[in-house]
Amino acid sequence: MKNTNNKGITLIALIITVILLIILSAVSIGVIINGDLFGRAKDTVGKANSQIEDSKDQEEQAISVWDALPGKVVKSRTKGESTIELSVVTSDVTTTSFRVHATGTNENGDILTYVLKVGETTYEEKQGEEVYWDITGLTPATTYEFEVIARDESTENNVISSETTLTNSKPEVTIIVKNITGTTAQIVAQATDTDGDTLTYKLIINGQTYGPNQTSTWNITGLTPLTTHSYTVVVSDGHDEVTKTGTITTIKDNVAPVLAVNALNSKTTNSLTVNARATDEDGDNLTYKLYTSTSQNGTYTLQQTSSATAQNTQVTLTASNLSQYTTYYWYIEVSDGTDQITSENDKKNARTKCTGQTLTHSTSSCSGYRYVTCTNCGGDQIYSRYCEYNIYCSYCMGDGYIESCNGSTEGTGQYSTCGWCGIDFEYVRCTGCGNTYRMFKM
Repeated sequence: MKNTNNKGITLIALIITVILLIILSAVSIGVIINGDLFGRAKDTVGKANSQIEDSKDQEEQAISVWDALPGKVVKSRTKGESTIELSVVTSDVTTTSFRVHATGTNENGDILTYVLKVGETTYEEKQGEEVYWDITGLTPATTYEFEVIARDESTENNVISSETTLTNSKPEVTIIVKNITGTTAQIVAQATDTDGDTLTYKLIINGQTYGPNQTSTWNITGLTPLTTHSYTVVVSDGHDEVTKTGTITTIKDNVAPVLAVNALNSKTTNSLTVNARATDEDGDNLTYKLYTSTSQNGTYTLQQTSSATAQNTQVTLTASNLSQYTTYYWYIEVSDGTDQITSENDKKNARTKCTGQTLTHSTSSCSGYRYVTCTNCGGDQIYSRYCEYNIYCSYCMGDGYIESCNGSTEGTGQYSTCGWCGIDFEYVRCTGCGNTYRMFKM
């Protein structure tokens, strides 16, 4: 007979086993599902943290780039819950001024107040998001330190310190060399300074230094003729120097001409003609001038100027439109284009002729000699006898003979016979000037 009780127990155990397996499967699936969700959550949190770090790095990089910009300084300072972001930049920098810009923000939206200090000087407070100050009257080529202070309504402060260096305009310099001779020259420095600085000058030439001082013109002496001399000029405005160099080539000193001939050539009743000749060591062409006056110490009049003539060449100069039977003094001036000489201290003179046409005859008690007087000039009497063809005035020499001087006369023992009247006359030589004159004998 089969045992039915054992079969029932077995079935019940199988059912219980299946139920346990289902429960275990469900638990395993839940664990698997739950475990995936936790991993995803963990990954999401990690990525978020990474992005936060990246944002911080990018912010720091941006701040570094801004700080690196020329003339810009940016700082932030936090006290409590208030942060002031402040930037400062300089602009419009000149030789004597610059401008300071300040820009600030506050996370609380407070109005900011700014104060600028340049060295020991504090400038007026200003308010707003962006302000600026113009700093003027400064010294060129100087570095100025300054500080900008920004504060909000709760007195939170942010301070930026910086500095700026002003520019300087160098002097503009031109050098002129003139009046060069064999041993001298003049150097002139012409300089301007747009900043209005006081300029000083220094010259160095041939190992000698002139200055520095405010003298800008130098008359240099003691140079060597026909030589090139180097020079250096330094001009300073107190901040910068400008140096100019150059050379001077001296020349041979000019040698003045020498007057060799100055003599009367001929004369008429209204003119005098003079011979002149001068030499010149430099071989320069020469120009001659003739001056005359009726008084030795009076005013002299220029009568004639020659053309440029080769040195050591004789020229003739004529004084025209003179008065007859008048004594005229003259001197010569000679120029080589650089120097001139004059015979003013060695004046010469001559008397113009008279016409000598009208003669009066009178009888003298002088041993039967006859004397004649020129009615035109009133000249000296001369002795004559019967022959009117040989009568002349011994002062003006109307017949062309050289006029007499004041020296005494003596006979020469030489006689000649007049071809018209057959009367002999004697040549008489003057012991004063040596010239020969005629005097008729009985």
